[in-house]
Amino acid sequence: MHHKILSDSILSTENAATSAGVESHKDDLKVQADKDRVEGSVASKADTNKIKCKNEAHFVDRATQTLNFSKREIGCSPEHPCRTFSATANQWDIYDAYQHRHEESIKQSCYPAAVANTVKILEKMVHQNAVADIVQDFACFEDEADRFRGQEGVLLPLWKFQHKKARRFSVTALCWSSKYPQLFAVGLGSVDYISKQEGGLIILYSLKNSFLPEHIFPTTSGVKCLDIHPQHPSLLAVGFYDGCVAIYSMGKKGLKPVCKGTVPEPSSFTNPVFQVCWQNNETDNNHRFVSVDADFRVLSWTQIKHELFCTEMLRLSLTDDPSDEEQLQNLPGGTSLDFHKQIDHVYLVGTVQGKIHKCSECHSDKFLMTYDSHSSEVCTVKWNHFHPRVFISCSFDRTVKVWDDTIK
Repeated sequence: MHHKILSDSILSTENAATSAGVESHKDDLKVQADKDRVEGSVASKADTNKIKCKNEAHFVDRATQTLNFSKREIGCSPEHPCRTFSATANQWDIYDAYQHRHEESIKQSCYPAAVANTVKILEKMVHQNAVADIVQDFACFEDEADRFRGQEGVLLPLWKFQHKKARRFSVTALCWSSKYPQLFAVGLGSVDYISKQEGGLIILYSLKNSFLPEHIFPTTSGVKCLDIHPQHPSLLAVGFYDGCVAIYSMGKKGLKPVCKGTVPEPSSFTNPVFQVCWQNNETDNNHRFVSVDADFRVLSWTQIKHELFCTEMLRLSLTDDPSDEEQLQNLPGGTSLDFHKQIDHVYLVGTVQGKIHKCSECHSDKFLMTYDSHSSEVCTVKWNHFHPRVFISCSFDRTVKVWDDTIK
């Protein structure tokens, strides 16, 4: 019994020791935890008391994920510039360069086409208001004194057309437009046939504005004759002193002719073109005109696109010896030309010897009739617009004659 009690006391003592150890371990853990808690609180207080350094914009860095594109480069290599340049220039070259630049600036500052037409109409209206008295005289002028003058009359000058570029030239040709009665063309050149020709001008005026011309075309040779197309008034056929012919268009921009032609077989001496005349019987919608020059060649010119093609209608045959100067002097050179108003293939040709030949396109080897009209060179010959058998001629012999083609 005593042994059992002793063993129970030993067990109870071991149990008490074990429980005491466990409790002491728990106390150590609590102390360590309290210590860690105190240290953590001290560290957190130190962190809160620490001052953060920020920039002026209060920028805060944040980590982000973005799509970064790959870098690409595009480059070009121009031509190597010229490092050395040399040229010679005088005062005239510098002046011409500045003058060209000034003209280009004027062209760029011009009005558009629609505005330019409106300004031109307003300009004509202002001009007519400025010369209202002359316009009234042109419409209904009648001089009461003509009743007492008999056969003599008085001409009333109305307008005077002049241009500064035409001061050194002489008027060599005139032509009215049949479609626009107020429009006419003036050919300018030189009447001195011995000296060298120094160019010419073609100027178109309108009675609605006598201050400024409608168009100006400079030419390389003197103008001898011109004619405005009856159905297409924007086309102008021109004959020059050097034997060339050309067609100018008033509807297109530029100062150069639409097309220009020369005689394919020139003679040994230069012959000016004395007369050009548009033809009504145009084939294949191609414009056609006829010219006559000093060696009596009547040539037909046809415009096909931008070229002129020539065919010979009439030519006086020379002798077998072309060096015979007397024959060349007696050669009846043509000075004037006009087609019949109703019969398209019949035309008249005036010559230097004072004769008038009636010709036809159907018979290119002979004349239908010859009229010994004047004692000197025939200046102009014209068919009557109302009577089909009557024509008129004038000459340097100071006479004007009216003819009936049925009477030789």
